[in-house]
Amino acid sequence: MCWPLPAAGRWRVWVRTRNWVPGVAEPPGQFRVLIDGRPLAPVFGIAPDAWGWVDGGEIEPASAQISMALRDLTGFDGRCALSLRL
Repeated sequence: MCWPLPAAGRWRVWVRTRNWVPGVAEPPGQFRVLIDGRPLAPVFGIAPDAWGWVDGGEIEPASAQISMALRDLTGFDGRCALSLRL
């Protein structure tokens, strides 16, 4: 999926997600977010236990158009919303 940004430059990525099975050592629903084919550092779907925003770190794309994808790590429906902020 391609996303247009207002401008190239530095952006902070926020991912709204949750842990679907709190209290389990390796919960299902874990996933990574890939921006332009590169995974962000955090593994998502581990926390919080209710819907909440998780800091995905900063990206600095070379252009104002990025590709975004999710990589499922457990085979159980990783779900999220994504926000990019200046």
